[in-house]
Amino acid sequence: MSNPYQPPASVTRATPSRVEVVLSQQSVVGAIFGGALGAFIGVAVWMMAVILTHDNSSLMALTVAVFVGVLVRFNGRGLTARYRLIAAAFAWLGAVAGIWFTGYSGMPVFMFFAAGGIAAALARRSLDRDTEKSLWRLQRGIAEETR
Repeated sequence: MSNPYQPPASVTRATPSRVEVVLSQQSVVGAIFGGALGAFIGVAVWMMAVILTHDNSSLMALTVAVFVGVLVRFNGRGLTARYRLIAAAFAWLGAVAGIWFTGYSGMPVFMFFAAGGIAAALARRSLDRDTEKSLWRLQRGIAEETR
């Protein structure tokens, strides 16, 4: 005989919270793929700009960073610093590859840092306010408020 006070199994089955769903969607492999693809596309755009305009600019490193940051964001769907580091690393690799392929020698050092910072800033996934608050509370071990 079953317990009449126990809710049915369909009610007790735990559904994942929004934070658990968001955390499970993260993909390091997707971030690495997105970073590599973004660096490749960015360097290709840089090379095409040099071929078409016969002018080489260090600002193209920032273009590489934008491609890398956006593709890491959408392919990796990351929330932690790991994904921002992946984006920065691929932005730096893309900038070095662009310099190597185009033969550019006038790249200021701060452009490397700017490229990494832009890619890292663009790589972080945006969340709605409630999910962001719940994630913040989960990371700090604070119990979720019940309403």
